[in-house]
Amino acid sequence: MNSSCRLQRVGACWLPGLIAMIGWTAPAVGATPVSTTHPDFRTIEEVVVVGSRARMESRVDELPVAVDLYQDTDLESTGEIDLGAALTKLSPSFNYTRLSVGDGALLIPATLRGLSPDQTLVLVNGKRRHSMAWLRLLDGVIGSGTGGTDLRAIPSAALARVEVLRDGAAAQYGSDAIAGVINLELRERADGGELTLHGGLGDGNGSRLGASFNGGTPLGAGGFLNFTGEWHDSAALQRNGGNGGLDPNYQDELITYSAPEHDGWALFFNAGLPVGDAGEWYAFGGLSRREGVSTGAYRFRYNYWQGLRSGDDTWDSVVPNAINFHERNTHPVYPDGFLPYEESRIDDLSIAAGWRGAMGSWDLDLSATYGENEFQFGVSDTINASIGAHFLYTNPAATVAEIVANAGPLAGDSGGIRFDQFTLNLDGRRSFDRGLVKALAVGFEHREENYRQVAGDEAAWSCGLPHAEDYRAFAVGPDGSPLTGTVAACGFQGYPGYSPGNASLSDDGRDSQAGYLELEVAPFEALRIGAALRAETYSDAGSKTTGKLTARLQVTGDLALRVAASTGFRAPSLSQRRFNSIVFVGSDRGLTTVFAANEGHAISRAFGVDSLDHETSNNFSAGLVFSPSENFNLALDAYRIEIEKRVVRSRGIECAGIAACDAERVATAAFFFNGVDTETEGIDLTARWGMSVAGGYLWLEGNGNVTRTEIVRGRLPSGAPAGLRFEDYFGGWATDVLERGQPRRQANLTADWQRGGFGALLRMNHYGSTIQHPVDTGRIRTAAANLVDFEARLRFGATRWALGVSNVFDKLPTRLPKTHLSNVLWGVRYPTDTPFGLEGRFAYLRLGVNFDW
Repeated sequence: MNSSCRLQRVGACWLPGLIAMIGWTAPAVGATPVSTTHPDFRTIEEVVVVGSRARMESRVDELPVAVDLYQDTDLESTGEIDLGAALTKLSPSFNYTRLSVGDGALLIPATLRGLSPDQTLVLVNGKRRHSMAWLRLLDGVIGSGTGGTDLRAIPSAALARVEVLRDGAAAQYGSDAIAGVINLELRERADGGELTLHGGLGDGNGSRLGASFNGGTPLGAGGFLNFTGEWHDSAALQRNGGNGGLDPNYQDELITYSAPEHDGWALFFNAGLPVGDAGEWYAFGGLSRREGVSTGAYRFRYNYWQGLRSGDDTWDSVVPNAINFHERNTHPVYPDGFLPYEESRIDDLSIAAGWRGAMGSWDLDLSATYGENEFQFGVSDTINASIGAHFLYTNPAATVAEIVANAGPLAGDSGGIRFDQFTLNLDGRRSFDRGLVKALAVGFEHREENYRQVAGDEAAWSCGLPHAEDYRAFAVGPDGSPLTGTVAACGFQGYPGYSPGNASLSDDGRDSQAGYLELEVAPFEALRIGAALRAETYSDAGSKTTGKLTARLQVTGDLALRVAASTGFRAPSLSQRRFNSIVFVGSDRGLTTVFAANEGHAISRAFGVDSLDHETSNNFSAGLVFSPSENFNLALDAYRIEIEKRVVRSRGIECAGIAACDAERVATAAFFFNGVDTETEGIDLTARWGMSVAGGYLWLEGNGNVTRTEIVRGRLPSGAPAGLRFEDYFGGWATDVLERGQPRRQANLTADWQRGGFGALLRMNHYGSTIQHPVDTGRIRTAAANLVDFEARLRFGATRWALGVSNVFDKLPTRLPKTHLSNVLWGVRYPTDTPFGLEGRFAYLRLGVNFDW
């Protein structure tokens, strides 16, 4: 591409490239006609339930907004058992970045159109799914300060299809739907089951084993009960370690894991039972648990240590102002430093039940949904350096043995976070055979949410003194004092725990009520116009009314135009409002302890932030759908998303001298605030073409997305202390990651051929370049990458076999130079947050066995 053709405005340069990239899928003149009676033919006239609340179901190509539909076979053919990883290979604007170091690595955020994880709403069977309790807190990562929905808690084996609505839909579905909606439809099979075994091995020392069962049985007269069980076990990836040989005194291995070791299980069910002539009772839900181990940053042995006098076990005299201990290590316990291991456990529960049926001219749906997510964590091979430092401070003549004996535990429980959500919905819709109005929907929603941090062991959070929560400072060695020496860090190294004070400040709940109206009118047969209005009020953040207008015009039998404009909002999550703790963040000076202040805290107010407001948005989209035949479809959509008052987490700000910080003995603080206004522009292009080839049937599919997000305004709080600029609040890595952390272009090309019981798939996934700041230690640009997958399938009787290789050519993200501080300090050899992870080449075998009963 010409170097002068840069992304000044999305579409000016990249649209021709995208069209050329998938232009090979356009039907050639004189192509062999395809018969729908071909045994391997698969229709593209697919039906979904999202996109319009006024209609029960809609064909994808008849909607006024962009919706993708992926069947269970599409998900399976990606070779992934993780739902988010599978969607990354299918949906054009879906991203699922993999964290390669630090806390929270088990929780991966999903994003649409380059926005934040918490700006996409997830539904299951059309009902709102609860959010995860955890927030991403590591500096330099995608979605820092956000949560979103934990897609890993939902087994892929339970899904019949996934619907991805790529358009703002807050006026239809409520808060969080700024970027779009992902709806997960559960299976309803009631005549048998299928057992699937999955195993594989990667070049990054990572292996994966999994097993799932999905089956169903009739329930009552005409009902069904479908159930799913899934188990998986994944070994840790090991692509880090060492510091490139720059210093032979460093350990050979610093950070070892580049993806966590984890295993988990899930149980899901879906049931329906007809009642009366036109009604149905239904219920669905599930329970899952995931456990994992990841590594933190290496804690060094010491800074300048004078050693022990030969034959003596007391500390030698020291050079004035020298440092005997590293502030994050108690040297007699770990004389060579140590690598802390972070142990996480995620429990997730969901249950929904309701009745739907006809009442007069209306189709009604009354439901109740409950969801709960809990994140528990602990640390092993760790220490709280302030405990030993305090003991030495009060016992300066202590022997080495006494210091070791009084240095505190080396493992323990760090606490956890709990979030739950209860929702009541009453929805009604009806259609009209005559007149201008064709469909109408109304609905009401009541939702309650609760959030709380759970305190861990005292050693996990304390600051030397028993029950100390005021972050009192103790010198790391006998040479200094709390005022002049380098001081020991509070809490367990790896990830500090939550204190009773943190738990008390976090405990909060809220409720919301909403009502919506949506209708579709048809001034004439070829034109369909939709309008939606939703009013929603939160007990902690006030009210908001949003609206949406859509139109679809059937220009010819083959070509349709579509357009949509909407307003939206997102209420700050309870986790953003209430989270508070000390956290360890990276920097070019190593690790820094930062106090994360909650909304309303004296420290937040000292920086001009008293409370958080709603995020608000304006969404615009326009596109076309071209369907000249039943086996060819092309859709092109351009969009623009303007978001005001985005909730972001500040950088760590030095605050010594500010009264509120001094009162808490805090040196560096961070907090949430409505910090930026952004504009996102992009284009999505999708195409599918089916044809008869070599006695079988071949599907060619191409999807592409280009997008750009820019900060158009920085909002410095009006009460900011004198001398602070917006860049002090939200600059450097935070700006780079928000604007360039996700690929600005992404595409996939797939050829899927099937003949009788044999099939083969070849897929190429393209990921554009990104800007990363690994552990906030320096900027690096990762190069664009093309990954190739292959899978061969064989169906024999009741069994289905598949042999595949993901990332055939073993493509990895750009490796950090040896001089990069993340590599020098901790042995981090690759960016910590990448769009396709560090697994590299991965070969797998899948076996499915069908049962009938």
